Amino acid sequence: MGSLASPTEDAPRGGAGDANICPVVYVTGYGPFRNHVLNASWEAVSLLPNMNLERKLGIKLIVEQIPVQYDFVDREIPQRWKKLNPILVVHVGVSRAANELTLECAASNSSYCAPDITEKLPEAGMCCENSEADTVQTGLDLMEVSKVCMEQGFVAGVSRDAGRYLCEYVYRKSLERDRKRCVFIHVPDFNVLSSKETARRLSVCIELILKQLRKEDKGYEAVTCNAESGGGDTRIE
Repeated sequence: MGSLASPTEDAPRGGAGDANICPVVYVTGYGPFRNHVLNASWEAVSLLPNMNLERKLGIKLIVEQIPVQYDFVDREIPQRWKKLNPILVVHVGVSRAANELTLECAASNSSYCAPDITEKLPEAGMCCENSEADTVQTGLDLMEVSKVCMEQGFVAGVSRDAGRYLCEYVYRKSLERDRKRCVFIHVPDFNVLSSKETARRLSVCIELILKQLRKEDKGYEAVTCNAESGGGDTRIE
């Protein structure tokens, strides 16, 4: 499910004059791995389409569960960027060590040594070939997002260590594409936060980041698309 553009052309992202084109926000959560038969990241992300975000924020929300596989990330994530041309990409993953949301501000290109669910590793432990920098930092002001989250009653910490596994790997892949329009958020497991509460907090973070992007890009402030909450396909499967 989910509407994708033809592989031979980029999908329009929406802007001034594109009255019927909503800016796309693409959000991913991970599928099962190790002891996580149900992954808390996807269980929360899957609730976002029911939270009225499309109408409230004037966006087209696309969510997708992605497998914990390096080759899937290598093959499909660049294609999602090309086909969806999103204003924002939010990758979400679970961390057993997390007690609250954690906003990851950077990702490395090397030293990926933990096998994925198919027991495979990326070639030479690298994420992006011919990348000039090992560590790339997001261009988003995550400290400001963290501050406002605290003002709204919950903690969203900021971290520079996303774990050197698929979470950091997918983040590095997207940072290579556009570091000003992507973020990775770690969420706690079910025993710490319910999926519903995690989804609510994710929705707040998405709204705050979109405000940043729209402040910097005045064209998006003029978008008046026909978003309807729950309307149309919101999932890629």
